[in-house]
Amino acid sequence: MEQQPHIGRRNGATRRIAGCRMPDAPTRLRGRALAPVIVSGPYYPSCTSQPATGNLQIASWNVQIVCVRLCSFRRGGKLAAPKTTTTLQSVLAKRLTDWRMQAAPRISRADAAQAVGVTQHTVRRWEIGESNPPRTTIEKLLDLYGATAEEIAGFLAEVDQAKQPSWWASYPAEVLPRNLHRFLSLESAATVIRAFEPYMVPALLRTEDYARAALSACHPGIRAGLLGRHIDLLKERQRRILGTGPGTSRAAGATRPILWVVLDESALRRSVGGPQVMRRQIEHLLAMAKRPEIKIQIVPRHLGAYPGTESGPFHLFRFAEPELPDIVYRSSFDGGEYLHQKTSRHLQGFDTMCAVHAAPIRDTPAILEEITKEAWAR
Repeated sequence: MEQQPHIGRRNGATRRIAGCRMPDAPTRLRGRALAPVIVSGPYYPSCTSQPATGNLQIASWNVQIVCVRLCSFRRGGKLAAPKTTTTLQSVLAKRLTDWRMQAAPRISRADAAQAVGVTQHTVRRWEIGESNPPRTTIEKLLDLYGATAEEIAGFLAEVDQAKQPSWWASYPAEVLPRNLHRFLSLESAATVIRAFEPYMVPALLRTEDYARAALSACHPGIRAGLLGRHIDLLKERQRRILGTGPGTSRAAGATRPILWVVLDESALRRSVGGPQVMRRQIEHLLAMAKRPEIKIQIVPRHLGAYPGTESGPFHLFRFAEPELPDIVYRSSFDGGEYLHQKTSRHLQGFDTMCAVHAAPIRDTPAILEEITKEAWAR
């Protein structure tokens, strides 16, 4: 039998695997034996953690990153869902950090931790939004940092607001995976949404028929009821962000976000649902392009390669709050990834596509009508 590569060694209560530090998996929880935990994904191989021995067996070695994080367990051995930080929680965490950094005299994390009886690591987790301190602790910290009673009351009111369930919280994981909760939080809070789509019409601009056809093609065999929930979620997003459909999405007088989309022409010539669906989709784009807050640019198909052909689809979110930097979401099969740093390359690439490669906004209606005549004529 072929010998498997050596992946790690025992070091006290931990194992080291490709530079990662992983605690031994518990074998029992509240008197219950735990079943093996299967960990898989595109960034690490399929792994089996055997509770009886604590060994980690890696079945596949064509890996990009080998880093397995021990998940927390619920009763019965079920994996606990990861916590999702909302945009408002991120803002409040940054403000809490700023209060400490701007205090006079300056207060270190060690000082703050000692004042409220926690570790420096706990204070760090509060300041990066990984967890939320209790209200009484927030009051103590802000008082330590020199905040006035009025400032403390205002901050606590925002904390209470951040704890309210998000409108998408009721959707099950099979409709809205946990990692996409954050996407909706960013989408809802952004003042500018830039989207590059080389393959399909972006979700916010899809008609219901186009969305149904796209979901059915991308998820073969999807149940009718589940497909309907996906469509309900999409329509609610469109209502809240763009104000389409019945009801209102934002408070009276609130400004809608700018939606700036760069589409590859091939996305509009790719049949999704057939000619009739495509005609209605392009008619919808024509109508949406008339709105002042929606900008649509199309990269002509004769252009050949351009910067976006390497990047794949992505969204870039910008916010009014100075505490929040630009955040990029890059789509992929596993649900995508979020980038908080080095987002300037995406912004520069998007701006270059708008200025150099895509046709001007004023030409969009004519291009859409031409595509309809050439590709989707009756």
